Amino acid sequence: MEVLPKFFADKFRQHQRYAFFKLFALLIITMVCSTVARGASQLLGEVIFFVGCSLTLVFLLGFTAAKHYSAGEIGISTNQVLLQIYASNFYVKLQKIWQPVSRVLFLSFFHVFLLFALLTALFPFFAKVYGS
Repeated sequence: MEVLPKFFADKFRQHQRYAFFKLFALLIITMVCSTVARGASQLLGEVIFFVGCSLTLVFLLGFTAAKHYSAGEIGISTNQVLLQIYASNFYVKLQKIWQPVSRVLFLSFFHVFLLFALLTALFPFFAKVYGS
């Protein structure tokens, strides 16, 4: 189950810097291209819009996967209060409980969003086939 998230993390790790601005630019480009294409054909505009939204979701998944798999790279704090909390037995037990739960949640959300991105890209074709 972790093959796709790790693949996405490897591919998007180098592009993780300024991810918000990249996603925002992709959305703006998608809106402009779909608006221009809608002048020629409504179906073409819809295809460009939904595929652009799908690509934005895939990019968001890639940046999230890169962030998730690099989360273990935490620097050591010099704050004494944080060091005491990190060294406590309660924190260690809580961390052991939370790690598998967060892994399952991340994998579930990743695959649900990937399925939604795929379906979003296919929405205009479904509408054309089923006649709505």
